[in-house]
Amino acid sequence: MLRVERLSCAREGFPVLHAVDLEVKSGELVALVGPCGAGKSTLLRCLSRLAPADAEQLELEGADLRTSWSGWGSPTCPSDRRRSPT
Repeated sequence: MLRVERLSCAREGFPVLHAVDLEVKSGELVALVGPCGAGKSTLLRCLSRLAPADAEQLELEGADLRTSWSGWGSPTCPSDRRRSPT
């Protein structure tokens, strides 16, 4: 199970996500839908640590990802990094 409580993220000083709660049980399929600019990609980037975020709780299968991943809150690669064509 993935459990997120009060996840917030800002981009260039502007709040993009504020106090997002999410729970996905093992085996569930989830779709993120919404208009352009709603924060769908930002949520996924925050959960994968490609964008900095703050959360009161972030657990995957009972493990606290805020402490088990060193550097939570710091992006693992710059946000302007682009994938080179292969």
